[in-house]
Amino acid sequence: WIFLGLGYHRPHFGPNFGAVALATTDRYRPPAVLEAIAKNATTSIEHRSRDGIGIDEGASYGIGYNETDLPFWWAMAGPVAPPVIDVTFATMEKYGIRPEIVCGTGIPELLRSGSAVRGLSLRAYSELLGVVTRGLVLGTANTYTFRTPRYQLSCVQDRLEGHAGFQEHYWQASLDDNACVFTSAPGGLGFRPFTGGWKPRTTFYKNVGVIQYDRPMMPPEGEIAMLFLDGGINMLYGERPYNHAYFPRWAFDQVVSAGKWTFGARNGSYVALYSDQPTYWASDYDLAVIGRKNAWLVELGSVDENGSFQTFINQVTSAVVTIVPLSIGYDITYHSPSRGLVRVAWKGKMVVNGVQINTGDYLRYDNPYCTQLFGTTTTFIHLGAQNLTLNFAAGTRVEAG
Repeated sequence: WIFLGLGYHRPHFGPNFGAVALATTDRYRPPAVLEAIAKNATTSIEHRSRDGIGIDEGASYGIGYNETDLPFWWAMAGPVAPPVIDVTFATMEKYGIRPEIVCGTGIPELLRSGSAVRGLSLRAYSELLGVVTRGLVLGTANTYTFRTPRYQLSCVQDRLEGHAGFQEHYWQASLDDNACVFTSAPGGLGFRPFTGGWKPRTTFYKNVGVIQYDRPMMPPEGEIAMLFLDGGINMLYGERPYNHAYFPRWAFDQVVSAGKWTFGARNGSYVALYSDQPTYWASDYDLAVIGRKNAWLVELGSVDENGSFQTFINQVTSAVVTIVPLSIGYDITYHSPSRGLVRVAWKGKMVVNGVQINTGDYLRYDNPYCTQLFGTTTTFIHLGAQNLTLNFAAGTRVEAG
């Protein structure tokens, strides 16, 4: 939209017409192979991809931690992360940059005073508060999707569990455009009910996922700050559970509760959601849990795989679930009717029927249509005789077939 002179670079003022301009222009059309892939929903596929680099990986990709490198790290929401905090504050002072532009009003004073009281360097103090300072960074994300003709289950695998976040969507089960389910844990620095808050540990394999919410204790000053943020915002906006599920009952043909399980059916597709802690319906779409710590399970099925919705319910409710609370997180065993024995804890690998599941690091893309090593600059996408080559180093796009 910059080139077209449309929209505004203000997130809360005026519309951004970039997407409209792209969709209505006669100078661009989507590559044919991408349209073919979008329509090719007749088989089940797994998709894995890796996005971004970690805040500590700069040297491996030719990126430093000096003043000239700050635009890269600041854009990743990493201005006060341990490798960057010293040069961030020095640059702010050098050019008179206001804190609210970079990291928030009062944050430099808070971190400097905390480090002085503890006798630590800024970097060491940032590391001590890493649950927040590292949690906000938009670093490496290994994403996973399992899609069948009936449903899709997606997540970001095993990323920064127990850390704070701003605007993050860690997993979703989709039966159609509206019949979808996901969870979140509002609080911390994320004030909206279904975005941000505390990150779970998400470990998924095909149509089964395990989601754990918990976090380690921070230093006393960090806990006090979170108490004021969480408690103050809750008092201001009303009661808000620490974790809950978006489960829009209006979007499903049927919704059934059975023990700790909640089931939904839509056009022959099924979702089962388990909560270790008691749930209640806060609204027609909000399945809520009081408390910061909880474990959720999700399993998807369909009329093709399970038969009737009632059969699916019977199969899942008959499965043995064992959830043992740990000092942080849980040790979970689930005898999935479709995948067999699933085991995972707060740390360590997810194991399904004795086989360790790969939750990352992934390739840049790894699916039936594209396999690309991370860090390379050429993407080759294919389906049948159609293909597309994107060469980002040369800035070229070549279609064939």
